[in-house]
Amino acid sequence: MAMRNPTTDISQYRRSKRRAGNFRWLLIAVFFLACATSGYTFSRSSFFAVRQVMISGNQTVHAERLRQLAGVDLEQNIFTVDADQVRQRLFIEPFVAAAQVQLRIPGTVNIIIVERQPAAVLATGHAFVQIDNTGLVLRRMRELDTVRLPILSGVNNFPAGIMPGSFIEGEEIQVALTVLNMLPELSVQSVTEIDVTDSQKIRLYTTGGIEVRVGGPTDIAEKYVLAANIIYDAQMSGKAADIRYIDISSTEKPVINYYRQ
Repeated sequence: MAMRNPTTDISQYRRSKRRAGNFRWLLIAVFFLACATSGYTFSRSSFFAVRQVMISGNQTVHAERLRQLAGVDLEQNIFTVDADQVRQRLFIEPFVAAAQVQLRIPGTVNIIIVERQPAAVLATGHAFVQIDNTGLVLRRMRELDTVRLPILSGVNNFPAGIMPGSFIEGEEIQVALTVLNMLPELSVQSVTEIDVTDSQKIRLYTTGGIEVRVGGPTDIAEKYVLAANIIYDAQMSGKAADIRYIDISSTEKPVINYYRQ
């Protein structure tokens, strides 16, 4: 049997090592390519199909309406769902103030909604519109529903056919919203109307039918607390039903006018 001569030439030794190294890197490259191909194929398999779109945080908008706006198809591959685009589509609904879209592997899309809150109602002449405290129209109604919200009267310079998603603008609505947003939170439920026909002679009407004259749109919270205390004292003495109006334009000199005066 012939003996193999050892490599004594350094150049030959280097060439043999280079060939072995190249072959090793080729095997590694083939291995990772096979892994990548298998991974890609698996990621596109039915294992990652969207099975459910979960909606949470909504109270007013129906979940099915939000699913339609999201535009995520069941059986769609979850890796093809663009969370940012889904989120932007949800803002088509005026009630949606904020939205978060979470992709849960392997097949769940979670949508978390924060809704705008209705704050007041306006009469357009043909319908009522519900708005939030920034003047954004949330929805149109043919009749007032059971939700107890203040009616803003004296606001007239906006289109009668204004649609949800539009902002009502102008000096009158800004005055009305200023008064509305300055009222103590709990007191809003006891105010049925805010009349801003004259911005310096603003009038509030309570659920008890009492007219409260507050003057201009300043110190509204202080003025309303004073009026509420006057009404409470009148209720305790059995005289609330006799009050025609309360004028608190000046908090230092409130005036109570009775029907029998």
